[in-house]
Amino acid sequence: MDLRDAHLGIQVEDLDQACRVLNELFGLTFAEPISGWPIHVRLDDGDEVEHSEGRFTVSRQGPPYVEVTENVAGSKVWHSDGQPMAFHHLGFWVDDVEGESARLTAAGYPPHAGGLDEDGRYRYTYHEVEGLRVEMAGASARPAFERWAVTGVADGASAEFERGRA
Repeated sequence: MDLRDAHLGIQVEDLDQACRVLNELFGLTFAEPISGWPIHVRLDDGDEVEHSEGRFTVSRQGPPYVEVTENVAGSKVWHSDGQPMAFHHLGFWVDDVEGESARLTAAGYPPHAGGLDEDGRYRYTYHEVEGLRVEMAGASARPAFERWAVTGVADGASAEFERGRA
């Protein structure tokens, strides 16, 4: 894996405020946010599925890009633990989400959550590795993600994320 194949996930209480701060302090600019994107995540017990709607954006600078996601009320995955901004995950684009997830599981780090595609299969998984949350994200979603970052326009990216699975 290579950091050119990575992104950094930040979880925030207020997306607009966080983007203003990151812009003012670090010069980062952000693509138009995607709002109301339905998120279906299987939690670590394997049976419980969390359904919510997310709001997030991505830096125009990268790779690696900075993904900024707003807290989702009641979510076990998308929360910043009471902080205005918190590190959420180090994400890697991978060709085989299930294979990489199995590799991490075999090393002792099973997924604690995973996003599901239309067929109920993993599009991405989150693993806790020695306290660091790592995301294995399907590379098939990368072109839409990077197009969104480069152009700043969300136009259809969330639909591509929902369908995409490597």
